[in-house]
Amino acid sequence: MSTSEGSALPAAPAPRSLYDALALMKDLRVRCDWDRVQTHASLRPYLIEEAHEVDDAIAGGDDAVLRDELGDLLLQVLFHSVVAEERGAFSMQDVAGALIAKMHARHPHLYGDGIKRSWESMKAQKAKRSTLEDGLPTGMPSLHRAHRLQDRAAGVGFDWDNALGPLAKVREEVEEVAQAHRPRDGRGARRGRAGGGAGGPALCRGESVP
Repeated sequence: MSTSEGSALPAAPAPRSLYDALALMKDLRVRCDWDRVQTHASLRPYLIEEAHEVDDAIAGGDDAVLRDELGDLLLQVLFHSVVAEERGAFSMQDVAGALIAKMHARHPHLYGDGIKRSWESMKAQKAKRSTLEDGLPTGMPSLHRAHRLQDRAAGVGFDWDNALGPLAKVREEVEEVAQAHRPRDGRGARRGRAGGGAGGPALCRGESVP
């Protein structure tokens, strides 16, 4: 493997297994004063930070940085799993089992009846969603939330054929904001801004903008 510039990756330690990493995490819980006292709640900021650092590494295109940041994110998964196991809640093996079962369910055409289905429609049916927002994390950033709502809408059959549809919607909502400000109708302006906020992410989806 090489970086995006074609240079070789910096030398890495000898390959180890996930079992080695899990054993290390359990050892740290016993022998490291800081690791021993951590809880799910105290680890939350680190989990979010590491996820953002992985995202930055992907955007930067440096495989060595991505490798290291994925390790940091994996550490958080292992950390939470070990804390949960100590509480008697679940183990890392339970996490892996739930993941495999979920992936099998998401791919019935590969592991089930052979029929390919939309994942969003399957998930909506299983979760019995009453709205497209059901199940989305409450702390998700606004633009990311809007993008996921567009994905969910597309998954159940509501989507534009191309980028011209959301572009027209953005223009329509911008014009509504302009019209609302002329008579100083604040409520109309808010409605227009809300509609524009939905159209913008839809346009980015159509143009494959991350």
